[in-house]
Amino acid sequence: MIMPIIVAPDPEIASRHAASLIRRAIAQKPNASLLLPTGSTPEILYKLLTDKVAGGYLTFAHAQTYNLDEYLDLPQQHAQSYYTFMWKHLFDKIDIKKSNVHIPSSQPKNHQAYCQKYEKKIQKAGIDLAVLGLGQNGHIGFNEPGTSFDSTTHIANLTTSTTKANARFFSSSAEVPHQAITVGLATIMRAKKIILLAFGANKAGVIQKAFEEPPTTEVPASILQNHKDITVILDQESAARLRKTKLYPPVLSGIKLYSRFNLPRGKKIVFFSPHPDDASICSGALLKSLSKNNKVYEIIATTGHRAANHGRGKQQRIKLRETEARQEAKILGTKPIFLRSKFYDNGDELPETDMKKARDLMKKINPDIAFVPNKSDPHPTHAMTRKLALAALPHDISLWSFESPWGPFGHHRFNAVFEFSNSLMSAKLAAIRAHASQTERTPFDEAAHSIAHFRRITIAEQLFSELGQEPLATQPHLELYQITKW
Repeated sequence: MIMPIIVAPDPEIASRHAASLIRRAIAQKPNASLLLPTGSTPEILYKLLTDKVAGGYLTFAHAQTYNLDEYLDLPQQHAQSYYTFMWKHLFDKIDIKKSNVHIPSSQPKNHQAYCQKYEKKIQKAGIDLAVLGLGQNGHIGFNEPGTSFDSTTHIANLTTSTTKANARFFSSSAEVPHQAITVGLATIMRAKKIILLAFGANKAGVIQKAFEEPPTTEVPASILQNHKDITVILDQESAARLRKTKLYPPVLSGIKLYSRFNLPRGKKIVFFSPHPDDASICSGALLKSLSKNNKVYEIIATTGHRAANHGRGKQQRIKLRETEARQEAKILGTKPIFLRSKFYDNGDELPETDMKKARDLMKKINPDIAFVPNKSDPHPTHAMTRKLALAALPHDISLWSFESPWGPFGHHRFNAVFEFSNSLMSAKLAAIRAHASQTERTPFDEAAHSIAHFRRITIAEQLFSELGQEPLATQPHLELYQITKW
């Protein structure tokens, strides 16, 4: 089973990804039954859902909801009851029927009988989607460490760590309830689909135990490893200790949002650079980040000698450009390989010798990921380099087409972006400026900076926002890619 673990830069972006999954689930089944959490984690999510309903993008008119838990012996109208929380943050702001809202009673007359009744309601409805938070000790719902994996709805005795964590919501620690009604682990596992949200550095340790160590009742959330359809959505802080797990980017409006926290790891990567400086100009920030946890090769297709300074012989110009490429590679952490393709000097034809050299190199490297110029790039050397790369690359790998200043993507022609900081932009600019023979004649550094910042402004506003919201706050720069399977 593949368990997608989505890592977003922050809770806002993580919650937007979760909201899109919920919206899709309800669109597919308008009368879906949802199992919902409380606590601080889902607050952003609930705000996003209410915004979608207000804007006409989502309706809960036919949906049913069941809450995971409720404090025991806390009056229903108490400010910290989960009944109050849910109506305040969600139900009062969406178009759900009150009769379709189910929250455990905080003061049932017969605890055992009530738990059985609530369990039967859930089983009869059948949960289509369960949304979960995660406690610092690994509890989901109020299923504390030691809870049986076979548990159904029951009365839970809250641990000291849980009551301490919840004390911040009460006037004093003495007011915090020590028992709660909670849906059990077996009940949760019967949901057709599960989304788990966890944010903050204080969750990092338990996230690692829950998803990178064998399931154990001492970490109740670890049972989720056995579910057939679960998506785990984290922020960078809660994912900080994951080492073995494949991480995925959040997806907003169909666009994968990569950052330095969710990039591929342990891969062999080739970047087909048409000229010696194209890697830094087009993808310098991403390559710098990828090189930390992957082996990255710059396959420099041509010598680029025609664009070197005048007044030197051909071999001198080639040496100059390759020396600059090596300096760039030190900054980016990549390994340069010089193909010196003959097509650069021989016109539009792609000689068999060029293709054989590239094929032999790809057999030797056996890459997992390859970067190539995008197919709409009009620059002739870029187009020939793409043709060379596709003729040489093995199939069944991930192909990342990149944009260049000569071949920018049209609207919706890309499906992934890499967001990056000012400090990473500084590294990208340093790599570009390592090609002094080029920047002294054309300010490619200025062009790359302007394009990356412009992309952030327009894409954050056009694609990552809805309902006239403020543009999504990404990092200040973006690089764009089209990812396909080759």
